[in-house]
Amino acid sequence: MIVKIITDSGANSFEPLIGGVPHRSVPLTLIVNGQSWSDDPQLDLANFQQALKNTKTATSSACPSVGAWLQSFAGADQVYVLTITSALSGSYNSAVQAAKLYLADHPETKIHVFDTKSAGPQVRLLASQLAILINHQQSRCGGSPMDY
Repeated sequence: MIVKIITDSGANSFEPLIGGVPHRSVPLTLIVNGQSWSDDPQLDLANFQQALKNTKTATSSACPSVGAWLQSFAGADQVYVLTITSALSGSYNSAVQAAKLYLADHPETKIHVFDTKSAGPQVRLLASQLAILINHQQSRCGGSPMDY
């Protein structure tokens, strides 16, 4: 069984594994002066910071699309999604909608979407703790996190 931990980029975690469990980060979009920046490892930080310094207008962000969440679920039998708090972003609602759509075509998949009610390092810590629990469950059943 393939298990994945998926976070939005609000978790500030882009590693392919968390505690040995496959991880995927789904990027938020940052908007400065009408220009969109994907919050992912390819973010050109120098240019983004310069845009922030030069702006006189409000900046904003957009949650990951339903389509981005759908892509992140592919290939997994069990998915744990941890989103930035729903009080700050629509990421949780977008992930829930994606889960409903995905389950319509893949009813055997188990998807758990958690509104962490948090952001940043706390979401990363929750993902790390989740990996510990997945690994514990896997050790009781045999196999590795990749095929549990």
